[in-house]
Amino acid sequence: MLLADGARLRADVVVSALPPMALAPLLDRDRQRAAALPALDWFEPSPYICCYLWFDRDIKAERFTSHLWSPERLNYDFYELGQIRHGWAGRPSVIASNIIYSHRAAHMDDDAIVAATVRELAEFAPDAASAKLLHARVHRVPMAIPCPLVGFEERRPAQRTPLPGLVLAGDWTQTRMPCTMEGAVKSGFLAAEVVLADLGRPETLAIEARLYDGLAGVVRRVAAGRPRGCP
Repeated sequence: MLLADGARLRADVVVSALPPMALAPLLDRDRQRAAALPALDWFEPSPYICCYLWFDRDIKAERFTSHLWSPERLNYDFYELGQIRHGWAGRPSVIASNIIYSHRAAHMDDDAIVAATVRELAEFAPDAASAKLLHARVHRVPMAIPCPLVGFEERRPAQRTPLPGLVLAGDWTQTRMPCTMEGAVKSGFLAAEVVLADLGRPETLAIEARLYDGLAGVVRRVAAGRPRGCP
């Protein structure tokens, strides 16, 4: 492995936890390596804008609130951190929110994003409109997750790659889970399983996901009980 300062590191196995957009340029330096993982350039980042609002009092927001999608709104989900963080109970409200796939807000400056977020927050916590905003922070995240576009699942690579010694980890790899923190953790366990297997010490570390659980399981069971052709 060639580092930015010119130093070289040699290892029997390299576990890459880079997102696909960062890994692709490294492999592109070698045409044969790039051809081994051709789907890397297909993945598209989903940018987020995260807004944090400190108020002078409790605005009586729920612990978690989600708006229905609308082209007129920016934020989807809101979190009252005073009801989530340990030791924050009784403090004035601190609200975190997310603008998901935030291209539509990329042209907005921080002040405009904060103002829009307060307005949307007041739709379900009216006290936000009259409360004093003490402090605000806007964080722009270039890629929170890869976009789950049509064809995403079939392009997710396995942890074991066609390149000897290169193992992949990351929520975008094959985990049978959505791109989440939990999926990223599982990918790390799966990558460790590959390394251990190659060292002759095979071990199962990751918990296998059930095929049909939760809402998907309900839908599958309902569909299985209906005669064919019924809506």
